[in-house]
Amino acid sequence: MAHFSPTHDHERSDAHVRPVAAFLVFMFFSVLFAYGVITVLFEYLTQREVSKYGSPVQLSAPGGQSGAPQLQVVPGLDLREIRADEAEQLDGYGWVDQRQGLVHVPIEQAIDLLLEQGVAVRGAEAAE
Repeated sequence: MAHFSPTHDHERSDAHVRPVAAFLVFMFFSVLFAYGVITVLFEYLTQREVSKYGSPVQLSAPGGQSGAPQLQVVPGLDLREIRADEAEQLDGYGWVDQRQGLVHVPIEQAIDLLLEQGVAVRGAEAAE
């Protein structure tokens, strides 16, 4: 049977900082170099494929809607366009129905008009 010593031992010296720091700097620059190589290689291969086969295939039919659902290519840009249209409608003038003479006004002006003219309440005429 093996005999174990009851004393516990530990490392008597600290780790050297300079080799650890040098390793971290080396790894940082290695990753940076690999990123650069991959980026350049990707651009080169993309250009080669475009020159060899032409531009990529379009996902939708040219000139109109296809029967299949449309892919949202750039969601952030689509959202910005929607928000810009909403802001334009809230902050500007425009026709809602030109035949009936119905227009929309900026929301701040609409609020002021409602405060000036009041809001018709059902049953208010009967109460008077």
